[in-house]
Amino acid sequence: MLVRIYPEWKEKQLQFVGIAMDSPEAVTTFLQAHPVPYPTLIGQDNTLTLTKPLGNAQQGLPMTVLMNSAGHIVWVKLGRLKENELTSMLAKTLVR
Repeated sequence: MLVRIYPEWKEKQLQFVGIAMDSPEAVTTFLQAHPVPYPTLIGQDNTLTLTKPLGNAQQGLPMTVLMNSAGHIVWVKLGRLKENELTSMLAKTLVR
């Protein structure tokens, strides 16, 4: 879903960034087979620990964090995303 909707939001000056929680080799292999049009970073051992202050006490995945252009967090979603839920929040972020 993110790959499919990204071009529309990129045109509106929104940037998606993925963070993969796996070995660099596994991430590289995955991205070769399933390319994504947005940057993908590789998390380190402490990456999930950094999500605790955002409400992710159990350090679960997936997790989505939406930040505005000033770098302020405007929305956090733990668990699987629904497209309508994400696009609604993206649209709200654009008008802030």
